[in-house]
Amino acid sequence: MNYVFYKEHDGKVIATETVPEEDIKRVAVAAQDVMRVYRVEEIFHMIMSALLEFNSEVFKRADLGRIADDNVVETELLRIRINRCAAAFLTSLDMYREYLKPSKKEIPPPFSISVDKFKDSRFMVCKAVRNYIQHVSTVGVNISWGGCLCACGEKLCSFSVSADASEMRRNIDKLNDHSREILNEFIEGKTEINLYEMFNSVVDVLSDIQKDVRASTEYAVQYKNNAMFLEQLHERLREKGFLWYRYEGDDEVACRGEAPYLYERQREMISFLSRRYRGGQTVNKYYATTAPQEMVHRMAEADRIVERYVKDNGVVAEFDKGARKITSSQFTTKKMRDWYLQKES
Repeated sequence: MNYVFYKEHDGKVIATETVPEEDIKRVAVAAQDVMRVYRVEEIFHMIMSALLEFNSEVFKRADLGRIADDNVVETELLRIRINRCAAAFLTSLDMYREYLKPSKKEIPPPFSISVDKFKDSRFMVCKAVRNYIQHVSTVGVNISWGGCLCACGEKLCSFSVSADASEMRRNIDKLNDHSREILNEFIEGKTEINLYEMFNSVVDVLSDIQKDVRASTEYAVQYKNNAMFLEQLHERLREKGFLWYRYEGDDEVACRGEAPYLYERQREMISFLSRRYRGGQTVNKYYATTAPQEMVHRMAEADRIVERYVKDNGVVAEFDKGARKITSSQFTTKKMRDWYLQKES
């Protein structure tokens, strides 16, 4: 039976729009596709927001150290905030994994993608640290702060936070066997865990998975088609004021109900989030700074020059009539070679 949508003015029907019954029934099917996609985008946004909040705490604390003296209370408040941000990030990350990889075999995954990437050790470690925070204790936080004098009278400040691995090792027996085994392997020989690099490293893998989700049939084909159907129906009905309907053959003044909700809020959010997180290549060793661009460019260029020197056996030489004269060998230290040559691996 067809649906006749109408709009009124002063109690009189002034226009109608007839919609086939199968189109109305399709709304419920389309809604399932919308909510399936909306949930994965929603959780992904939660993860990224939690990561941004964690990073912001580090940046704010670095700036506080520039203008105010450090004290015990500020340090303890920072430790609490770091744990709160870490718990939010790790829990959201686990939500994403559980959603795309349901634990119950009878529940099919929402997207037809390979979940092998979740076997990456970075996900496993994050899961173990999350279990530690949830079932054992908050983590102890080690603060690293330093300032370096540069040329032109400029000073560069660095600030980072790490989880105290020694403290985790003392309390690790409270974890279940699987989480304890994973965490033990990760913290073996370590005194601390750099939380910034740990979180940003797993996001690199997560971004690749999100790309696969968006390229899946359920997202790129089914959702896109149903979203277009809902958008066209919304433009046809609600935007033109056809809010009420009756069945074809009913009396003109009969009313069977209101036009269905067409998930315009969710569709708009999906569109916004898919543009905001385009899935570009991310790197865990990405560092933000408020340094002037001139200083950043100068230091980057100097760093690339030093890297070339290190790769050339760490020496600077000049040639005079074919004779090679070493003018500097200060770039041959083990620390410099370990740092620069690791980038090739």
